[in-house]
Amino acid sequence: MMTAQAQRVIRASDIASLAGVSPAAVANWRDRHKDTFPTPTGGTTARPLYDYDEVVRWLRDNGKRVREVTSSDLLWSAMDSLRGVLEPESFGRFVLTLLVIRKLSFSNSTVQSLWGKARSGASSPRAAHLLDQLLHGARSAAPEASELLEGEWPRDELHGGHIRQLIDTVDSMAENDLPDAASAVLVRVTRSQARRGGESGAVGSATAQVLASLATRTNLVGAKSHAGLHSAMPEVLALLEPVSELTSVYDPACGISEALLTVHQAHPNAQLIGRERVRSVLTIAQQRAYLADIDADLAQANTFETDPWPAGRADAIVAEPPFGMRLTEKLADWDKRWQFGTPNGGASDFAWLQDAIAHLKQEGRAYVLQAGGPLFRGAHAGSIRRGLVSAGCVESVIALPSNLLTYTSVPLFVWVLRVPRTTAEAVKFIDASLEKDEIRAVDVSIADLLNEGANLTPRRWLADVALEDVDVAAEARRAEGALNRALDAAATRNGGTLPPIDFDGTRVLSLSDLLKFGSVCELRRGSVVPGEKGDTPTGVIRPSHLREGLPEHRPAPGIADPAKLTQPGDVLVTTRHSVQAAVDTVGGYAVSNQVWILAVNTNVLLPAYLAVALTGTWNNKFQVGTAIKHVNLKDLEIPVPSLEEQEQIVRAIAGAEMARRTALQVADAAVNFTEGLLNAVRYGADLTTG
Repeated sequence: MMTAQAQRVIRASDIASLAGVSPAAVANWRDRHKDTFPTPTGGTTARPLYDYDEVVRWLRDNGKRVREVTSSDLLWSAMDSLRGVLEPESFGRFVLTLLVIRKLSFSNSTVQSLWGKARSGASSPRAAHLLDQLLHGARSAAPEASELLEGEWPRDELHGGHIRQLIDTVDSMAENDLPDAASAVLVRVTRSQARRGGESGAVGSATAQVLASLATRTNLVGAKSHAGLHSAMPEVLALLEPVSELTSVYDPACGISEALLTVHQAHPNAQLIGRERVRSVLTIAQQRAYLADIDADLAQANTFETDPWPAGRADAIVAEPPFGMRLTEKLADWDKRWQFGTPNGGASDFAWLQDAIAHLKQEGRAYVLQAGGPLFRGAHAGSIRRGLVSAGCVESVIALPSNLLTYTSVPLFVWVLRVPRTTAEAVKFIDASLEKDEIRAVDVSIADLLNEGANLTPRRWLADVALEDVDVAAEARRAEGALNRALDAAATRNGGTLPPIDFDGTRVLSLSDLLKFGSVCELRRGSVVPGEKGDTPTGVIRPSHLREGLPEHRPAPGIADPAKLTQPGDVLVTTRHSVQAAVDTVGGYAVSNQVWILAVNTNVLLPAYLAVALTGTWNNKFQVGTAIKHVNLKDLEIPVPSLEEQEQIVRAIAGAEMARRTALQVADAAVNFTEGLLNAVRYGADLTTG
């Protein structure tokens, strides 16, 4: 039982959940019982917050049912108390780390003592200091869990009341409640991020459940996640070829490991291997596995820079990689994974497919979720796809219902892959995209597929399967809706149009000139020398970070001379293969000696502008070398417009990049709309609106 309980606050939607009614019913109570209904204690007019205890008392006094309070409810209450104090993502990382320390305290006496001190002093002026002691002390007392405790507390934003409520809430939980509490936090964080949420996976994700169902050949799709797929999945599984016993599962883009953890539900003894590019996302995956007592091999890696599991082979591979990803640096032709063609340029999606095949056991299967583009695109992508089909690597393509993901409405498909098989004769197309639990399937010979450019779009081959008119019409309407949603999303993300650009020419200077005139104050190499295998300590900026984003955490003390760490606004540049640049907005990083650091005079140049200008295509003329191209950094030419014009250019380029990503989603939706409409015309479907 908690003592000295801090005030807990909840929203109207939480009141509805507590009472088992709709939000509309809660609004009705507020209107009908204005004199007695609890008065808001905070929040805004549109999103008021209520004292939890007052709400429960009012519900019971008025004969309303109150369900049992869970640890999730308590954490959500704490999150509401921090609304506007911490960003949801920061809060999520903070609480997950707190849950890990709480679990450590059950088995480690030193951590238990530190936890007790932090709790007893949670309301004191020293609360933030005690939290620091708790974090750093837990790292020292449990070095085996140090990877789970990276980062710092957001101490400057928190005061005693916030800390007290959080500590009390977590302290009240039993050890076996901690995994569900972590899931509750992630659900709330993903929901608060709207369309941005879920790109690294989401708790209860229907797509993760589909992939796990295919890998385990067990229906793991929850009825609440998607009722139609829940009903249809047994038939989908029955259509696939039998597989061998599942002993290992690999996810090369594991995100928060939702698919792997879902696999564990059905096969708790299977070995789980996951790789994730973003350190902060990987930490969440590791924390979830630790809290649930699941032994998983989870590590940070860029799947395409080098093979992160070169000797590994798995019975099943599940992957939900980013859609529309375009690699900015060419992949190595000598990489053994690219046996059907190096997936550069518009063929980037095929990197995931070939990587999956390369890590399969002889009788294994890979299940890769992708948008529709790779199924039909031509040029180099088409050449790789024909190679996969010809070699018998594609067992099946499964069309899924639209709107399975919160952050995109494009149609989704699962590629079912195997190692090359000379005896393969056909590819099975399965349509599980209908709203009803109706499944359509057809086998198409490899010869017929190759005669049609290896087009693997399920609708192309299922068109001749008998359909009711209403089904064709419904598919056309769904495709139309998906395209309209994609167009709306594109307009929303990009504000409709690019920001205005207004300038009429400028002078051009070399970086050498900019150094001479003081526009760039300093040019120096990073100071950290990579190890024999090219590795660098965690938190050190290396060339790949300039493409993928800077590390989440700073390096450990002693990695580099403090005087050689970056400063806020420094521009980081690498010139190997191609010029890549990024701005360090926070400073304090150690940097590999493969990266240059530019200190900028912000009275003349905006760091963000300099970073994009350095990558201009006109600088390609300075490239030298054969095997590894590079440039002399001081030769690069930089146009120098006014600061106001630089701001315009930076905003316009950011808008263009957002447009490029959303355009890929719109293009896929447009292709499906065209096919759906033509099918409706071909089969005489009724598309009247009456």
